[in-house]
Amino acid sequence: MINIRLDIFEGHTRIKTVVLKEPNTFLIGRSKKAHLQVGAMDRNISRNHCMLEVRPNRCLLMDLNSRNGTYVNNRKVTQHELTDGDEIKLGNITIRAMLEKTIFEKIFCSNCGVDVTEEVVDLFGKNIAFQDYTCTACQDRTMELLKNKIEKRPPRLKEEIKSSFCCYACKKDLSSEADRDGLAYELEDSIYLCQQCTNIKSKQVSASSFLLDNQYTLIGEIGRGGMGIVYRAVHKQTRRMCAIKKIHPSVIYDDRYIRLFEREITVQSKVIHPNLVRLLDRGVTGDTCYFITEYLPGGSVENLIFKTTCKRIPPPLACSIVIDILKGLSALHENGFIHRDIKPSNFLLSLPNETSVYRSKICDYGLAKSFEDAGNSFFDITKTGGGFAGSIMYMSPELIKNYKYSKPPVDVYSVGVSLYYMLTGTYTVDISRIQSEASDASGVTRHAVELVLDEPAIDLLRRDPTLPASLATVVNRAVSKNLGRGFQSASAFRKELEKVMILEGWC
Repeated sequence: MINIRLDIFEGHTRIKTVVLKEPNTFLIGRSKKAHLQVGAMDRNISRNHCMLEVRPNRCLLMDLNSRNGTYVNNRKVTQHELTDGDEIKLGNITIRAMLEKTIFEKIFCSNCGVDVTEEVVDLFGKNIAFQDYTCTACQDRTMELLKNKIEKRPPRLKEEIKSSFCCYACKKDLSSEADRDGLAYELEDSIYLCQQCTNIKSKQVSASSFLLDNQYTLIGEIGRGGMGIVYRAVHKQTRRMCAIKKIHPSVIYDDRYIRLFEREITVQSKVIHPNLVRLLDRGVTGDTCYFITEYLPGGSVENLIFKTTCKRIPPPLACSIVIDILKGLSALHENGFIHRDIKPSNFLLSLPNETSVYRSKICDYGLAKSFEDAGNSFFDITKTGGGFAGSIMYMSPELIKNYKYSKPPVDVYSVGVSLYYMLTGTYTVDISRIQSEASDASGVTRHAVELVLDEPAIDLLRRDPTLPASLATVVNRAVSKNLGRGFQSASAFRKELEKVMILEGWC
């Protein structure tokens, strides 16, 4: 863990000392919203000048497209990983950073607050530092509560169930295999692939298998990113298609993080709901950590938007999708989890039914929290051109200002921005004013983080006057940056959307 001491000087006079001991974000500038407000009368310092991101093993500095720039050791920087003794310069303010890596400190349960230092030492030894540890007692209580909270679906006719257990490619009957693990009735949105069709598909995959138990056949790559690679695969026992997420070794700092993740994901895997992508299995082989989830053949909402000619989704379908998402989000929040990365690319879809209606589910709700310390960094999000639009534009100002201690409303806000994007094909603020990596910090454009913090959302009807006023009222409230005006829970947002669906005759 890194302890950071910031000595702040105005000219040659030290005016303040700040000590940062926990992972979080730390805004610096003239604004009253800044965690460190400096240079109130110094116009060389921007309102939101720069931001520190403190993580367990590093401290990152990011300039927020300030008018006169941020300097580290007399060199102008956009992004910089701080080292001990670095001097940050903005206007007439100098911030001297002293970084001290501590080997061991007290650890508290993120749920009940009890000192769990001895418990962690027994499990992991004395040279690991992490956050969001849940003590054994809390995990046991959660497990007990969740036993009675698993949402059961109404039983379907045997003939109807069997009809969905056919090979997706050749229509061969696979009902004798599909329920060998007892999950076929719960994973009713799954599709299946027979051995022959699997063999044809698997020949197209060049990647060698990394699965030790050989229970799955890789049949293609879905995508890749900073966290690793996602494959499409077939479970040999049931012939069910699934998604396998191979986590990049660089994300895991220590094999004990894998064991910690195992404990956390055990609880999260018990939050079972029709609108949450189901975690099916996980494993470790060598320096590779992988997770297996149900596969949603409809792809992501983001891809659905890209496929449409007008780059937006019709209001009845958009609202139907988001109502499903809000149901899943309620289940997460009720069980004490915050997603922190809600966006259309994390909304997955089943195949559409005969009336072109999809079931939508939230994915990555386990990885977002448990890997918070290893990745999920503002620095990583913004370091490539255009990359900010994938995550930061959906973030609530409160999530940026207080990442570690964020509450359920930050997720609800992100669902609102996602719906806004689905309806209009644009974000709630004008991103043409955001500086790209290739441009100079001219002062005309602004950093994405600053726009999210300061710019009010553009009224939905200004984006598209043809949308119903009833829908605009609900969406505008959902994306409000006024904490008291926005929806405080996923269920409150969902109920208002359901009223709109009824009023407009969409259901």
